[in-house]
Amino acid sequence: MLNYTLVFFYDREFLSVARLTSEWWIKNVPKDYIAYWDFNNKIIKILQLLQ
Repeated sequence: MLNYTLVFFYDREFLSVARLTSEWWIKNVPKDYIAYWDFNNKIIKILQLLQ
């Protein structure tokens, strides 16, 4: 995400990419903001349900 934001200074079209990426991250990151290595891992989803 940071790279998209930095590239924005050279190419204005990357701002929308940075925003979309950031919005996706905020919607999918766990409540404790510690990222999983794989957001689509079935085991992680099962463990989230058990909490």
